[in-house]
Amino acid sequence: MMQHIKQINILDMMKMYGEDSCKAVLSTFMCPLNLDVEDFIQNKAVEFARQRIAITFLVFKENESRSAFVGYYTLANKFVSIAGAHLSKTLQKKMY
Repeated sequence: MMQHIKQINILDMMKMYGEDSCKAVLSTFMCPLNLDVEDFIQNKAVEFARQRIAITFLVFKENESRSAFVGYYTLANKFVSIAGAHLSKTLQKKMY
């Protein structure tokens, strides 16, 4: 039995299958060790993608008979700026 890993951009998935179907798939993702990870994918990923704040890519494990949603990763479209005064001198040296 051959298995493959596939990924799809959440915006492409919503375009292909509709937002309701996409949200139904996202609602199946469980991460009991990190509830923030679970909360993001179930409650925030769609809106973040729609606003282009961050794009989530869904990872599926596929075989001949079925496809299972096994993970995701998100790429943010913005950078974070931290003033050097808020960092230790050692950390400032490492970053600059």
